[in-house]
Amino acid sequence: MIGKWSAMKCELASSRKLQQAGRRYLVNRVKLRITSVWDFVL
Repeated sequence: MIGKWSAMKCELASSRKLQQAGRRYLVNRVKLRITSVWDFVL
């Protein structure tokens, strides 16, 4: 039971890290797109 719980905890932590990484990736992509649009406009 304890092993199962720690495995679940690890899974939760890794999924949280994945979510943070994905969010950062999306933010960077949006920033890149905005800057490229501004370069195109200016």
